[in-house]
Amino acid sequence: FFFFFWYRQEIFGGLSQADIDQRISEKKQHNSHHLAEALERLSPGFEEAGPQKLTLVEHLLYIAGARDKKYCALGEEAKSLNRNCCFVTIQEAAHSVPLEKPLECAEAIRDWTSALERNQ
Repeated sequence: FFFFFWYRQEIFGGLSQADIDQRISEKKQHNSHHLAEALERLSPGFEEAGPQKLTLVEHLLYIAGARDKKYCALGEEAKSLNRNCCFVTIQEAAHSVPLEKPLECAEAIRDWTSALERNQ
């Protein structure tokens, strides 16, 4: 019942009903205590130095769906903190970019790795 409402959030707007049904089916197989812990740790109220940790990464590709406002804002912050960060937004995608736009996600990764190879 919870997952039905969870996946109705705007950030999951790019998922088809079949994708949502598949995710719910998978989640039902997980340990409920682990799911609760993940939801708590990944919530906006959990204090953890997210983008600041990304300043330590030498080569960073940060991909976010254009309709995922939270992670787009974090991507912009990561890019401003780390000059080696390549921040890519995928249009018409929300929170589940690899599932919603797998080809575009793969292209972004390919382009980034190709650029790294050229610059080495």
